[in-house]
Amino acid sequence: MIERSINAKPEATDDDFAREISSIFRSDLTLVCSSAELELLHAACGVPKEKLCLAPFFETIDTKSIITPFADRKDVFVSIGTFNHAPNVDGLRYLKKEIWPLIRGKLPNAEFHAFGATCLPKHVDELNDAKNGFFVKGFCKDIGETLSTAKVLLAPLRFGAGIKGKIIEAFKYGTPVITTPIGGEGIGVPGIFENGCDNMDAIKANWGGTFDCVTPAAFATAAVDSFANESLWTKQSKRGVELRNELFNKEKTIPPILEAISNKCENLRTIRNEDFIGASFWHQSNRSTDFFSRWIELKETLGKKVA
Repeated sequence: MIERSINAKPEATDDDFAREISSIFRSDLTLVCSSAELELLHAACGVPKEKLCLAPFFETIDTKSIITPFADRKDVFVSIGTFNHAPNVDGLRYLKKEIWPLIRGKLPNAEFHAFGATCLPKHVDELNDAKNGFFVKGFCKDIGETLSTAKVLLAPLRFGAGIKGKIIEAFKYGTPVITTPIGGEGIGVPGIFENGCDNMDAIKANWGGTFDCVTPAAFATAAVDSFANESLWTKQSKRGVELRNELFNKEKTIPPILEAISNKCENLRTIRNEDFIGASFWHQSNRSTDFFSRWIELKETLGKKVA
């Protein structure tokens, strides 16, 4: 399932997708949250790169924050994520059924704590397994306390999109993350799953955990290694903090966005005169939604006058 998700591409005939892509072509500039999605729009959908601008999370970086060291952490794995989001619940099911037994086989005293808002009794009934150290905790009252005291964050996501906030939060507190390629999208690993990447080993060695786990065995092995190896954990903890500071510091991420917007505004006439594809999407024959909305507005206005 994970392999299929990695290689999945949208179908051009999908109505929702077509509507979204047409709006991007009509726009002068689209802000895209992750490098993976930017590359997909350009390579698979043919959107010119000058119409796209990377706009990831904007974080205020506290360089004076103190990271809780390995020795002072609890022997606990954690996950963070609302239970009304399908990828999170699916990931917990996958973790409980296929991954956690492998981890517990090597770490019989370790525990896993799942935190997230909108946790319903049905989620607890299905997923909680106290006998095997798998606990569904529900709403997290203090994410800082939770992440700064846990050893490792597990994010076994099998589908989803965008930059994962749970991973950025874990990096904030120096907590290594074990995840899948779906979880690692856009977080210091742009384009690594496309052909032509020559530095995969270097990228793997310099991430805040492990991001390429596509099988339960690989995921469990990576989780156990980070959990039990203090030297490895310390290296991953440090690198996670560095990645967050490098990729999501608003002092670095906001200026390029403002520059891109300013450039569009200053050269708007020239840009639009040369944007033949965008202009074709603005042609009246392709503006059914525009005229439909005008029809609705006119109908409601006349209806009120008659009433």
